[in-house]
Amino acid sequence: MLYALFFDIFMNYESIKKAVALRYDMQGVAPKVVAIGAGDLARRILELAAENNIPVQRNNSLIDVLCKLKINQNIPHETFKVVAEIFAFLFKTDLLWKEKQLKKVENNDIL
Repeated sequence: MLYALFFDIFMNYESIKKAVALRYDMQGVAPKVVAIGAGDLARRILELAAENNIPVQRNNSLIDVLCKLKINQNIPHETFKVVAEIFAFLFKTDLLWKEKQLKKVENNDIL
């Protein structure tokens, strides 16, 4: 299962306008919205993502579309391509990170 978070900021991290979290189950048809927030709630969603190592990406045009959805709703067809590209990048990055961690364990390079 992959998670990703998209957000939009006004000027800096302290003025987050919106955040949307997505989850993709490999057997699912499309990623689903699992959290939507604005202002303080958006900031809290970003904090939870950081605490749980969930990748975060700023995408102003995508966030406007995703914020109109409801919780547990699949993303719309017109966003499939851009979201699929982002999830593919996140999946590859996650695999590379896990391989790096495994090599550290094998080489006893753990702190």
